[in-house]
Amino acid sequence: MKIIIRMMCIMLFISIVGKSQAQPKEETVTHYYYTLVFLKGKNVGITPVVISTVKKYTYLSTCMRGLEMYLTDYIPAETNHKIDHSLSKPLLSGSGTTYSDADKRRLLDIKNYKEKGYNIVHLNDIGYRCAG
Repeated sequence: MKIIIRMMCIMLFISIVGKSQAQPKEETVTHYYYTLVFLKGKNVGITPVVISTVKKYTYLSTCMRGLEMYLTDYIPAETNHKIDHSLSKPLLSGSGTTYSDADKRRLLDIKNYKEKGYNIVHLNDIGYRCAG
């Protein structure tokens, strides 16, 4: 009888351990991106680089579009600025394959818009997370 109970315990243990190891881990991908927002009064708002680790098949464009939509609510509610909707595309997003790459592009955008006479508004307090 002890042998049967011992064998059942071993089988139960193997079953539990086997199931926990057999479950596939969900594959993910990490996206690095930021958004520029043209604001009234020759101002450009810019977010920091957002890092989103999401399910493998969540497109970068989905995350960037989500950030743009978030900013259309965030800016009038949380800042003293208004988006310049007279432009055909008041929000532009950029990205990179690494954080460093995205940040270099972001800094280049800041430099270019400063040279064009825009004031840069840093939107550092955003709480956006891509839901993918």
